[in-house]
Amino acid sequence: MFLFTRQPQKIIRISLTATAVCLFLAITFTGFRLGMTKQLHLRYTAHAIPAVISHMFYQLKWDYTAYEGVAEFLVKNRHNGLEDVLDQACSLNDFNRKLRFFPYDDKGYASLTLIAFKLFGVSISSIFWCYVLLLGVSVAAMIMAMIDDIVGLILLNLTLGGICAALPAFPVSDELASVTNPRAIGILSSIALVHLLYYALIRRTTTAIDILAALVQSSIITLVVFSRSSEIWQVVFVLAVSGSSLCFWLIHR
Repeated sequence: MFLFTRQPQKIIRISLTATAVCLFLAITFTGFRLGMTKQLHLRYTAHAIPAVISHMFYQLKWDYTAYEGVAEFLVKNRHNGLEDVLDQACSLNDFNRKLRFFPYDDKGYASLTLIAFKLFGVSISSIFWCYVLLLGVSVAAMIMAMIDDIVGLILLNLTLGGICAALPAFPVSDELASVTNPRAIGILSSIALVHLLYYALIRRTTTAIDILAALVQSSIITLVVFSRSSEIWQVVFVLAVSGSSLCFWLIHR
């Protein structure tokens, strides 16, 4: 750990916390400026949104299935202004009620869509704002747990800085376009991953706040893995580092 005198320590912690907040706001603004509130991957239109609309507006049980007619309507008309198409999809009168099952096991982005529509309304932009909200919760959890830990706050700032620097690359490819893209959903849990890895490597007295923050971060990683099964490496990495750290501590205690 770095050694600082008491007064400069407080100034440094306040500065690092303020910088982390500014970087989070910069990420939000950059995503908005790059049009990520208007970009949506086809997987949302074809799978996630039909399941959510079928559940919210046509009383279909929430089991990630969708009515075939709702999915067909959204996919067929997605180039005609998706916001208007979403409104129309919520009030269809006669459509095919055959069930369409969710493909593959990556269903988490449908859960993200359901939360987004519940919180922010039925809109493309709601998914982006829900993503920002969850990222903000992750940042807040790490700040709350690391408020007295300068090294932890430095790691938080470095991670946020990396996310902010990477955002301008998203519009380069239509296959990526937005942070909500399931292929890039792992970025959402990057703060959580760094937080849990730091917990695994340091020795400190565990507090109730630490436990609460770890639960929040673990929940975010769970959602990400549920959205993109290839992100399971994050769980394996945390467990491997935690196990190695525990073995090292037991050997050298």
